Amino acid sequence: MSRYHITLSLGRSDSVVVQSKNATDVKAFFKDTSEAIVRNVKRILFSKEYNMNYKTVPEVVAEEVYHKVIVQALTESYSHTYTLFNIKKTITKDDIITQFKKLKIQNEDITDFSEILFFEDKDSSPNIKNLYQIVYKRESRTFTEELYAKSWQRAKEVADILINGEVVEVRKFSRITDKIKKDKGNYLPSKKVTIFDGGIDKFHYTFKIPKLKSNIDDLLIIDSANNNLQIANNKPSDIKVYS
Repeated sequence: MSRYHITLSLGRSDSVVVQSKNATDVKAFFKDTSEAIVRNVKRILFSKEYNMNYKTVPEVVAEEVYHKVIVQALTESYSHTYTLFNIKKTITKDDIITQFKKLKIQNEDITDFSEILFFEDKDSSPNIKNLYQIVYKRESRTFTEELYAKSWQRAKEVADILINGEVVEVRKFSRITDKIKKDKGNYLPSKKVTIFDGGIDKFHYTFKIPKLKSNIDDLLIIDSANNNLQIANNKPSDIKVYS
């Protein structure tokens, strides 16, 4: 049995943790029960909450930090840009290089860095005065890029030269907000599921299925959970579904 963290998406994202023998069964369960797309399935390897490979450590004391550090790392074949937040003020460029050389990009060791930038303060609000969204098509798919420029013509000119695709629209930002409006789609908002283990210790855990299929009933949820989920290496002894 393993614990998996699942991210589902339909309008907005939802996260759920369940137990199962493998990621394939986890995906099968949510395909049976939810209208949302399974964006990713991640096996939990270390967890304070679930006491997995965790050892008690002294409480972290808040100290001065850089708002973010941007690291452009290179391997023989790849490059990747990392954005890290709340980096200790005592950390230096050499520290970044030393620690990142312990990492990989795909299957290759990081060997070099083209850029390491430290940012002191968080932007209070995005400056959208000269911000444009470029919409382009490539092989029947639509993509977008955001560019700051003096004018929309200049932003389009740069995109035309650099991007392998047809620019079909240029949009100037007038407003940006982080607010999320409740999605009123053709689905049931959610239901809770409790999985029971009938062993001596009588373990159980509860999770929520977001954005349920509108035509689903509790028996189908129970049947799929029986087929795809686990608790403490065992098949569930009982399953309860409730709103």
